[in-house]
Amino acid sequence: MDDMNNKVGINKINILQGTNIIYILMIFFLSISMLGLPIPYLKYLVYTLPYVIFLVWLLQMKYRLYPSRHTIPFLLLLGMAVFSIGKSDYNTIRQGGFILTYTAVFILCDFRKIGFNVLYINALFVGLFVVRMSSEVLGVASSTFEYSISESHSSLESGYSFIFGLFTMYYLVKKRYLLFLINLLLAGLAFKRIVIVGLITSVMVWFIPRKVRRVVLNPYVVTVCVLLLMYFSIEMARGSYDRFIVDLTGMSPNYLLQGRQDMWLRVLHKIDFNYFDYLFYGVGLGQTRTIISEIFNQNTILHNDFLAIILEYGIFTMCAFCILLNNQKSDEERLMGLFLTILFLTDNVLSYVYVMFPYLLLQADLAKTASGNERAVIHSG
Repeated sequence: MDDMNNKVGINKINILQGTNIIYILMIFFLSISMLGLPIPYLKYLVYTLPYVIFLVWLLQMKYRLYPSRHTIPFLLLLGMAVFSIGKSDYNTIRQGGFILTYTAVFILCDFRKIGFNVLYINALFVGLFVVRMSSEVLGVASSTFEYSISESHSSLESGYSFIFGLFTMYYLVKKRYLLFLINLLLAGLAFKRIVIVGLITSVMVWFIPRKVRRVVLNPYVVTVCVLLLMYFSIEMARGSYDRFIVDLTGMSPNYLLQGRQDMWLRVLHKIDFNYFDYLFYGVGLGQTRTIISEIFNQNTILHNDFLAIILEYGIFTMCAFCILLNNQKSDEERLMGLFLTILFLTDNVLSYVYVMFPYLLLQADLAKTASGNERAVIHSG
């Protein structure tokens, strides 16, 4: 019996050691890729992470997977990609690779079981932001520093705004308000307009009465809102609201959306989009990028993850994905899900592994806290 207990203990230690190794590798690979060092292909190092971690997972000799509420939405997209095999191309593999990179890591490892320090990770991203932006600051020192919310432009604009936005929401629900304000400032400096919208909306939701907040954060309510916004986006691309938007804002929809209206309209025409034909499936994973490159002769993406899911997977898959994304256990996790949902509305966050890694890591920490609170309530009862 003692030998058996010792073996079980050794296995547990091995699993925990393996989890810590995976965590360290993830942070290291992500940091190297984000530094922007002038070494060819170094920024792609992070995409090798699933294969390295799979090797560590095998060496643990405890072949367990850890799917969670946080990763299931992305597993859905990877599963539905099977139907794209017949019309797959480079962009199918590329987009699938992006989603697989962060999903695989958090399925092969249960990050709720290790005691990582969120503050240290936050400080690391601040350091990376300072290193990357120092050259930008020097570049604008001799010219005029630009910052405009209405024109969605800042001399320091970068994807770090998404990351600091996530930390802002995390510290809000943790009631660590000084760190909340610091990250709010950093998110503003690294300026992305959709991040500002997401932060304002999410903070307002957090401070409304709890019963109302539970209704607003209900995954079905969020999904209905997203579905209506997607209908509005498609019809706006078709010009249905041009006069209304010009009267309201004094700007054309295409200018307001920084060229997205024209892009969306051309893509919709190219695939001959109608709602009925795209209920159950679409053109296939990654094909919107291929279609855009054919239209504009450049490598770009749709700048709307939910619209891309509708066109590539169909309306039902988009609804299922949105429900799963927001179907979290605690209000804190649901608020993080809502913030990410808002980011998906006008950007390509599904492809941004440097955003999805922090999101899933912060969600794992919030889930760990929520589970601890549940156990405390059960014991006290």
